Amino acid sequence: MFITNPFRGAFGLDIGDLALKLVQLSPAPSYSRDQRYTIERMGTIILPPGYIVNGEIQQPEMVRHKLLQLLGKDGHGSKLNSPWVVADLPEPKTFLTSIEVDMPPEQITQEDIDYQCQKHLPFDLTETYLDWQIIPPNEKTRFTRILIGAAPKITTDAYTYLLESVGLQPLALEVESLAIARSLMTEENPAGAILDLGGTRSSIIIYDAGGVRFSTTINFSGEIINMALTQQLKMSYDEAKDLR
Repeated sequence: MFITNPFRGAFGLDIGDLALKLVQLSPAPSYSRDQRYTIERMGTIILPPGYIVNGEIQQPEMVRHKLLQLLGKDGHGSKLNSPWVVADLPEPKTFLTSIEVDMPPEQITQEDIDYQCQKHLPFDLTETYLDWQIIPPNEKTRFTRILIGAAPKITTDAYTYLLESVGLQPLALEVESLAIARSLMTEENPAGAILDLGGTRSSIIIYDAGGVRFSTTINFSGEIINMALTQQLKMSYDEAKDLR
C-alpha cells in the first residue's frame, strides 16, 4: 500500500482544546511479522487555555504558530516535510447518526440522503458539510443502514484554513468519534462503549456491527478532576495532575 500510495508521508493530526498532537507512520520492515507499521514521528504541543474553546479556534494566529512549531517549521528541530494530513473535527461541533431507509443500497442517491438529513439533523443543510456511508448489514434485512456525519461549514472552513495556512493539504477531516472507534475496535471486540476522557471534555461512543451507533459529549474532563483535587486536597495544580 505504501509503495503505490500517492500521499506518501501522510500523517494524522489531532486538534484539541489544550494540545496539538501528530503521528506519522511508515511501513514496518519486511522481516517484521508482528506489525504492519512503525511510528516514524510523533509529537505534542500544549496549547494555553483560550486558544481553542469547545472546538472553536479563538486565537487562530497563536494556534498557527504552535502548529508550525509542532511541524518543525519554526526554524527549530526536525522539519516534517509531508504536506498530506488527516485531521479530526471536534466532537461538540459535529453530528453523527445512523438511519435506516427502505431501499436497496445501489438505489440510494445524494438526494435521498439530503431528504433524510432534513428530518434527522439539527443543522441547516445550506450551512453544513455532509458525508455518509452505507453500513454493511450483519443480517438479512430489506432496510439499508446509513451512517451520516455532519459539521457546520464555519467550523470546517476554519480548520481547513488553519491547515492550509501552514502549507498542509487536508486529505480528510474526520468526525472525532469515528477516528477513535476505528483505532480501538477490532473484529475480536465488535461491539462496546468507549469513554474518551479529554482535557476539557469527554465523549461516550457506542460501537456495534461495524459502525458507530451513537456518540455524545459529556461535561466531565481531566481539568475538572484536576480542579477538584486542588480544592479538596489543598494541593498544587501540578501535584493534582501527577496524582490523576
